[in-house]
Amino acid sequence: MAFTNASTLAAGSTSGLVVPNVLGGKVRVALAEFTCASDAAGTYTAPIVIPRGARVIMAGLNADATLGASATIAIGIAGATGKYRAAATYTTADAWTFFALNAATGAQLTAAEQIIVTIAVAALPSSGRFVLMFMWVDNS
Repeated sequence: MAFTNASTLAAGSTSGLVVPNVLGGKVRVALAEFTCASDAAGTYTAPIVIPRGARVIMAGLNADATLGASATIAIGIAGATGKYRAAATYTTADAWTFFALNAATGAQLTAAEQIIVTIAVAALPSSGRFVLMFMWVDNS
């Protein structure tokens, strides 16, 4: 299978040049820490904004304890709450769990995106913390 005219080539380029946010761009990392306190089901705004033109490489979640057997966590944006992580329980403690849904990975953003965390089905535990990480590349 050939990759002729791949979407990563500079628009209209016949030289095969790759756009800067794919090759030679800067990798950016954002971390957000959440303290669990029996947080009710709902949507929480993470202090992470992915800029216009960026391409998300991956994201991850690390919690000091499991976040309950029934509470589900989705990571996304307004209007697409599961864009980066579909709603699912989180039962891994003290280890990074990386996620990046294929449709969102590497796609160039046409607008800045405010990341949100959506808790559903049940509340989070009464104590503990989790860290949310996003990694993206851009040409700034």
